[in-house]
Amino acid sequence: MKKLLIGAFIAATSLTYAKEMTVAPIVVEEAIVEEKNEVTEIAVVETPTTDYLVMETEEILNNNVYLRAGVNVWSEYDSYSISGNNLESEKITKGKKDNLGFEFALEGTRNITDNLELGLGIAYQQNAKLKTHSNHLKEKYEMGNYNSVPLYVVGKYNITTFSNGITPYVKANLGYSFNLNEKDVKFTDEVGVTSTGNLKVDNGLYYGTGVGVEYNNFLMDIMYQQTTADAKVSFQGEKTNKKSFDHSKVTLSLGYKFNF
Repeated sequence: MKKLLIGAFIAATSLTYAKEMTVAPIVVEEAIVEEKNEVTEIAVVETPTTDYLVMETEEILNNNVYLRAGVNVWSEYDSYSISGNNLESEKITKGKKDNLGFEFALEGTRNITDNLELGLGIAYQQNAKLKTHSNHLKEKYEMGNYNSVPLYVVGKYNITTFSNGITPYVKANLGYSFNLNEKDVKFTDEVGVTSTGNLKVDNGLYYGTGVGVEYNNFLMDIMYQQTTADAKVSFQGEKTNKKSFDHSKVTLSLGYKFNF
């Protein structure tokens, strides 16, 4: 009987000890799960910090300054005829150019969206001279030209769908042109006697539109531009009637963009 009781006591003790050994690993597993959860939460906290740094870097590059130089691959003035109280109407130019014009421009823009830039610009435009015009009497007229300094609003839309670093764009300018440095009109009669007339050109509207491409901050574009102007000539003691003397051109430009 004693042996039976002692055997039962040993069996009960072994069962209790086995249960305690089985529960212990579960506690350890829960601790490990909690540690893993804590590590995961720390990783999530770090992500907003990285996004904030990226946003801050993008804001620094919102402003652009463009320096560009161009040459007029085509240009033309309005044809111009003189007429007045004591002057017969006489065409003195057909508006055809005699040489190339050129320009220098400075523009500053700000990124409004990922694609759109808006800003201001100023340019100096050395307009082309005009061809000498002869009438049926073999009299010759050399019409004076003028230069322009336009101040304008500029809009630029970048096409950013390409992944090779090339960014095509479309561009438009709208502003007001100060027309200056008018040249005298020269008249040579059939016997070779030359006289001069004074050209006066009013300021007027300026606009332009074109397309271009940008790569590594270098850019090239081609634009159609027009400067509107009314002009009159003081000739042979008479002031002629004021008439349109607009200047149109197609300008090929090269430039460089600074970001800040």
